[in-house]
Amino acid sequence: MKTVAVCISFLACFLLLSRLVASAQDVVKTDGSITVRVKAKELDELMIKGDNIVFSNFSLGEGVRDAIKNPTLGVLEFSCAVRNKSGDRRAVSLMVCGLDEKGGLLWSAQEKPPIGTLAGNKTDSLSTFMLIVPRGTKDKTATVWIRVCGDL
Repeated sequence: MKTVAVCISFLACFLLLSRLVASAQDVVKTDGSITVRVKAKELDELMIKGDNIVFSNFSLGEGVRDAIKNPTLGVLEFSCAVRNKSGDRRAVSLMVCGLDEKGGLLWSAQEKPPIGTLAGNKTDSLSTFMLIVPRGTKDKTATVWIRVCGDL
C-alpha cells in the first residue's frame, strides 16, 4: 500500500513539474519583445505584461460577410486591448499566428500600421484583424503564437 501511495505522489509531483516547465516555455522575454504561445481555448484568459504595457482581452472569432461570395470562405477576427501604464507615449507592434495541432501555420496577421503609438495612461482596443480564410479555420486553430515588440 505504501508503494502505491509513493508512486501516486511521485506521479503527481512529476505532472505538476512538467506543467510548470511547459508553462515556462510558453513565454519568452527578450529586450524589447515578449513571445507567447497559448492554446486557442485559453486565449481569452491571456494577459501579456511588460514593464509599462499590458495586452489583455484577447478574442478570436470566425464569421461570414456578405461581400464574400465564395461560400467556402469566412472571416477570421482577432482583437485585444492594450494599456499603457506609463505617463509617456510608447511605440508597440503586435504579430499573431494561428497554428494547427501539428504546429503548421494556418493564418498570420500584424497590427496595422506595424508600429502603433500609445498615449500615456490610456487603454486602447487594437483594431480587429480581419482575414479571409477557409471556413472552419478558427476551429482548426489549436495554438496562437503572439509576439509584442516595442517600448514594453
